[in-house]
Amino acid sequence: GQVVAVSGLNGCGKSTLLSVAAGLTAPSYGEVRRARRTALVPDRFTPPERMTGREYLRHHARMRRLGPAAGRRRAEELAERLGLRPGLDVELRRLSQGNARKVQVAQALLAPVDVLFLDEPTGVLDAPAACAVDRLLEEAAAQGTAVLRADPAGTPGRGHRRLGLADGVVHEA
Repeated sequence: GQVVAVSGLNGCGKSTLLSVAAGLTAPSYGEVRRARRTALVPDRFTPPERMTGREYLRHHARMRRLGPAAGRRRAEELAERLGLRPGLDVELRRLSQGNARKVQVAQALLAPVDVLFLDEPTGVLDAPAACAVDRLLEEAAAQGTAVLRADPAGTPGRGHRRLGLADGVVHEA
């Protein structure tokens, strides 16, 4: 139920930390207990060929076992709140980086999860969209979702708890 933000310089290991925590990369030592239901917004996104935002979100809604009507309503709501323009019916490969990031964030927020992992979720967004993402993450946390986000060094405080990462060590910021 908290938003935890990890910040640090480029190359310090923020993406690796998220990848390990999300279960995509094995830790060098120790173990990670993984949540059952998770969602990820990775740093890099290679959109599926010729798939529209709507098709992409429909696919993720099915994987999360949302019914078609509920998935469609939630996708529309998120697109509206995030200011996704030109809209969900454009092929992902034709969207700007900012709009592609909005689709990624929307897929992560389609259905409730235990933990959300977001790698620089607002880095390519304009100020209104970044604020919308922050509000959506706060809402998810208020509903019990743990949120772990990685932000570049110098990002304004965006979380209940701020951590720094330097030289492979996580510390209170």
